Amino acid sequence: MWNKTIDDFMLKLGFKKCESDHCIYLKRDGQDMIFVALYVDALILASSSDKMLQDTKQALSDRFEMTDMGQLKYFLGIEIEQDV
Repeated sequence: MWNKTIDDFMLKLGFKKCESDHCIYLKRDGQDMIFVALYVDALILASSSDKMLQDTKQALSDRFEMTDMGQLKYFLGIEIEQDV
């Protein structure tokens, strides 16, 4: 039930589901893109555009109860290091 709900919502927002992994969604706007990875009820968002990132976070939080955990540091027991 949850997967159908979030899938329908992501498609409604204009995301395309990855054909090889149905837990990954992509959306492009010109040169910019946003990537959303879903694992059960946890989401990873990454984007080349701050605006796309903020708009997607806002749309998700308007529809679902959500907590923004900030910059990704750990996911599924894996430590994430980012070099900017």
